[in-house]
Amino acid sequence: MPGSTHESVSVDPQMMAEIDSHRLEIGQRPLSLWFGGLDLAAKWLQEVLRGAPKLSVAILTVAVLCAPFGPLLAPYNPIEADLTDTLAPPSIAHPLGTDHQGRDLLSRLIYGARISVAVGILSVFVAGVVGTLIAVLSGFLKGWMDRVLMSITDGFLALPYLMVAVTAVAILGPSLTNVILIIGL
Repeated sequence: MPGSTHESVSVDPQMMAEIDSHRLEIGQRPLSLWFGGLDLAAKWLQEVLRGAPKLSVAILTVAVLCAPFGPLLAPYNPIEADLTDTLAPPSIAHPLGTDHQGRDLLSRLIYGARISVAVGILSVFVAGVVGTLIAVLSGFLKGWMDRVLMSITDGFLALPYLMVAVTAVAILGPSLTNVILIIGL
């Protein structure tokens, strides 16, 4: 256009290809190069993190497998007190010792895993269902409904979770169902 201050710029395709290949090279550099060549620290961190998931998965697998079979695996009744054997250190009879009422800690740990695994799985399920429902409604209903649903979600994210959880338990009462719902929401 005559009198326009904008000039048409032609871009060389070969130059664009070089820029794109350079971007790929930058994106593929190891993390250590971005932080001033801390290769040793980066390698150490990678080795530590490489083993961490294996340990976590192993502990989680043991807990999940022990949970449903708790009554079969527990060596003692977890609520039966033995006042002659209080605060015993770990031994062959009690691998984790006993508490102040003489109850076997390993048995209590195995039975407690049942509740913990159930609460964790059900809470994730509740969170997934509610989150998916809100996302689907927000995506399909767009406009003002999208803004309302996202504002409610932002409001929940802005509140301190622990304070909301304690308040909800105080209002609803302490039950396993309420704990699952509160953690899930």
